[in-house]
Amino acid sequence: MSNAKVVIVGAGAAGIACATRLLAAGFSKVLVLEAEDHIGGRVHSIPFGRAKVDLGAQWCHGEDDNIVYQMVKDLNLLETSRCTYKDNTFYTSDGEVVDRELTDNLFGYAAEIMRDIQADSSSIGHYFIKNFIKKTIENFGSNDHCNEIAVMFIHWFHKLILCYDAAPSWFDISTKGLMNYKECDGDPLLNWKSEGYMRFFKVLMGEYEKKLLEHCLVLNSPVKTIVWNDGNHLLQSVLHCEDGSFYNADHIVMTTSVGVLKEKHKNMFIPELPLFKVNAIEGLGFGVVDKIMIKFNQQWWQDETCFCFLWKETDRMNVLNQFPIGPMKDGRSWLENIFGFFVIDSDPNILLGWLLGDFANDAEQLADKQIQDGCMYLLNKFLGDRYDIPEPEEILITRWYSNENFRGSYSYRSVDGENSNITNKDLAEPIMNQKQKPTIQFAGEATHPYYYSTVHGAVETGYREAERLISYYQKNEDPINEISSILASKI
Repeated sequence: MSNAKVVIVGAGAAGIACATRLLAAGFSKVLVLEAEDHIGGRVHSIPFGRAKVDLGAQWCHGEDDNIVYQMVKDLNLLETSRCTYKDNTFYTSDGEVVDRELTDNLFGYAAEIMRDIQADSSSIGHYFIKNFIKKTIENFGSNDHCNEIAVMFIHWFHKLILCYDAAPSWFDISTKGLMNYKECDGDPLLNWKSEGYMRFFKVLMGEYEKKLLEHCLVLNSPVKTIVWNDGNHLLQSVLHCEDGSFYNADHIVMTTSVGVLKEKHKNMFIPELPLFKVNAIEGLGFGVVDKIMIKFNQQWWQDETCFCFLWKETDRMNVLNQFPIGPMKDGRSWLENIFGFFVIDSDPNILLGWLLGDFANDAEQLADKQIQDGCMYLLNKFLGDRYDIPEPEEILITRWYSNENFRGSYSYRSVDGENSNITNKDLAEPIMNQKQKPTIQFAGEATHPYYYSTVHGAVETGYREAERLISYYQKNEDPINEISSILASKI
C-alpha cells in the first residue's frame, strides 16, 4: 500500500499490534526498535517453578469489548483464577484471624463506595475515607472492636487500590480520572494457565510472526535521540540509538512507557516536543507496582488463596525496631506496603506478594536476600501462630522502576493532571507537520481514553495508530511523490 518508512519505538503490545496491522495493510517498510532483548514490553513471562510466571501483566481483565479476550476466546488459553482478591482471609499483626463476616461486610462497603463513586476535585483517598467512615458509623456505632478493624481495613484497602492504579498514594489518584476508566464485563481475572501472557503475542502476530521477528524487529536498540521533522528543516525524521546506529523515518510511532517519556523527553526529542505534548507527559501519572514471588518446596498452607494483612498500630510502630532493614519514611517501614500474599494459578507452591506505593522505588534497591528476609518476617508475624512456615526454595522479584527502559509499571490519572485538564487523549494526540501529515504518533496503554493500564487498551491503541496511517495514505498521494513536490517547490 505504501512505501512510507514507519519506525515503531517499542515492541510491547501496542508496538506489535501497530506493526502487524500495517503489514497486513501492505506497508512495505515497517521497523520496530526494541530496547530490551525480547518482545513484550511490560508483558514478560519467564519460567519459574513448575510453569511460567508473569513479571508484568498477568490477567485478561474481562470479556465483553476486550480485544484480547475476543482474539483468544476459542483457543483454550484462558481459565478462571482460583484467587479472586475478593474471597479474602484477613490476619492481624498479632496473628489473629479476623471474623469473616466482619471483613466481608467491610469489603462490601468498600466495593459499594468505589462502584458509586462521584467525580469531584478530591483524590480517591479523600473521597473513600470520608464515605467509608460514614458507612462504618451507620453500621457499627460505638462498637470499639469493629471500628478498630475498620480503621486497619482502610489502610489495607488503600494498598489494594494502588495495585489497580500504580500511584505512590491514593491521595494522588483523581476521582474524575477513575470514573473515566471502564471495566470489561465478564471474568476480571482470567489467567493464562501455565504459559503466561506472552502466549498472547503469537496470536497477536498471527501470520506475520516470522516476517515481523526476522525482518522488521531490531532488539537491544534503545533510542537515544529523535531529530524529528517539524516541517521546517527535514523531509524525514532520524532516530539515533544508543549503539550509534540510526534510522530514517517518515512516521514515528512512540509506544514507550510514560515513565520513560517523563524522564527522557527533554533530551530525547530535537526540537523539543510541543507544549501540549509536554503537558500531557508530565500531567499523567505513572507509578510502580512490583511482584515478589516466593517458591516453597511444598504447599504449607491449607485451602486459602489470599492472606491479607491488617496492622495493629502498636505492631506497625514496633516493626521499625523489630526489622530495621530497608527504607523507612515518616515512621513507617517498606514492609507495610506489602499488604498480603496470594496464590498464583500456574504453580500451587508459589505465593505472590505485591510491593507498591511510596516505598516501591526505594525497596527495589534492596538485595533479593533482604527482601526475602522481610517477606518471611511478615509471613511468620501474621501467620506463624497457625502455620509452620519453612524457608523458601527460591524468590523472584521484579524491579520495574530500576529498568531504564520502563521506569515504572503502568499509568493512572493524577489529581494534578486532572486539575490541569490533562487526559489520556492529550497524550494520544499525534504531532503533525505543516502538511497535516502524522510525524510522531503515540500509542500504549496510557494513551487509551478509558482502558488505560491494560493490555487490551494497549492493543487497541496500536491498531488505532496503524489505522491513522492507513487512512492518511488512502486520502493522500504516495510519499515519494510528496517529497518530489516539496523539492520542486524549493527549486
